[in-house]
Amino acid sequence: ADFVLAQMRPDGRFTYRYFPLNDEKDLRNYNFARHAGTTWFLAVTFKRLRMERHRNAAAKAVAYLANETLPPGCNLPQRACVGGHRYSDVGTTALALVAIAEYHQISRNERYLKLARRLAEHILWMQKENGDFCHHYFPDKKQKKCDAPLLYASGEAVLALAKYHAISGDK
Repeated sequence: ADFVLAQMRPDGRFTYRYFPLNDEKDLRNYNFARHAGTTWFLAVTFKRLRMERHRNAAAKAVAYLANETLPPGCNLPQRACVGGHRYSDVGTTALALVAIAEYHQISRNERYLKLARRLAEHILWMQKENGDFCHHYFPDKKQKKCDAPLLYASGEAVLALAKYHAISGDK
């Protein structure tokens, strides 16, 4: 966990790629799913170890998720997704919701509950009649794509909805 903290940048992002031969860090094509997963890890770490530095880092990483990862075409009053202007996938949105729910459980900070609900609403909006999920969304076109499944996205969506239920009681 302390290694992860050492990779945290002042704005709440993490350095995932480091090239020691030329001492360079690569932040191009930042991965929001990795960010959400790492944020979740920090919240779980605080829950287990009770070290304030992990909770503080989780707070900074959640703030980055809330403030920097919602594209204009998907930052709607009724729902929100995580991604870029042209592309979002349900798995990345789900991991963001998991991280926010875990952070809420450790902090009892209600600041992100409305965002959590909007993320959950997006996941439910992406659900198909058979219970599975459309995995791709194009915010700039307001268009779902349901015929090209991603390996873990449906499981991430189910986990996110369960974690949301745990903090909200919303059935």
